[in-house]
Amino acid sequence: MVDQRTLMAVCGHMDQVAGVRRIEFQDGRASGLRCALVENGPVEMPLMLDKCLDPAWIRYKGINLSLLTKPGLQGRNPYDTAGDEAVRSIMGGAMFTCGLGNVHGNRVVDGVEGAVAHIAAHSTGHSECIVTGDEKAAHAFQRQVDSAAVYWNASTRFTDGGEFGLGCEMGISTQKLHARGPLGLAELCTFKFIARGSGQIR
Repeated sequence: MVDQRTLMAVCGHMDQVAGVRRIEFQDGRASGLRCALVENGPVEMPLMLDKCLDPAWIRYKGINLSLLTKPGLQGRNPYDTAGDEAVRSIMGGAMFTCGLGNVHGNRVVDGVEGAVAHIAAHSTGHSECIVTGDEKAAHAFQRQVDSAAVYWNASTRFTDGGEFGLGCEMGISTQKLHARGPLGLAELCTFKFIARGSGQIR
């Protein structure tokens, strides 16, 4: 660990080592999107200000560690009169996945048992999908897979707070208590009860 005084003795300005810059994309589908670009030497990570601070990508020493979907970064569509398309559109990003090669990725396996075993060994517990026309196999898969969301013939992209009716997705939980899956504001709240009495007993 190097302290700031030691660091500044060998470089002219802190921006040479690390910093945060505010950026607004100007062209293409990303036009109008704003981000805080965080850089600390080997790591580059733009936090999307219009998408609940979702990191659009994470690069380490120039190597991309996250998945950017085919449409790429998307800002507001000029035909989007409600103004919520940029918030609802899925662009990928580090909060959606750590990249197909860094999670368990897509795999063709022999049967439901093989799929369940593979997922149990490699899954993050976020979301899984089975693509099949076999209803019995699909029900077995959904029953046995231990993830926050389990889909049958539907994209795991639906694992999103907005899609689940939670409003803005504040985070995601892959544990089981007290909330699991996408977290809205309500799931992040805790309660405190304050009572005043005058000698009552139960």
